[in-house]
Amino acid sequence: MGLSCLYDRFPTDLLPLTRRIRAALAAFGPPGEWAWTVRGRGRGRMGEEVWRMMWTRVLRAMAAVRRDAGENAWLIAAYSPLLPLPAGATGNLALSLSYEKSTWIVTLSHPGPVESF
Repeated sequence: MGLSCLYDRFPTDLLPLTRRIRAALAAFGPPGEWAWTVRGRGRGRMGEEVWRMMWTRVLRAMAAVRRDAGENAWLIAAYSPLLPLPAGATGNLALSLSYEKSTWIVTLSHPGPVESF
């Protein structure tokens, strides 16, 4: 089952939001696996230094360690002890920067990688 929420700004606290969503879905059966994706958009091109600053801050806030080899500057795979680690995985957090016409899109997802969503 997929669920999409659209906000004009990032919710101030995700834990109560997650709890409300899980409670609302509890009537439909067991909880199953939980995954989430957050996307943000902006106009123009994002400079490399801004992108690096953004993903560095996210990893620091999540106490995460980068797990990819750094070969793709626009896709960051990491491990955070604050999130569940899927069986057999080495990472549980992914950040990506992509473009759609004249708009940049930043995606943060768990468990990652982004392509699985």
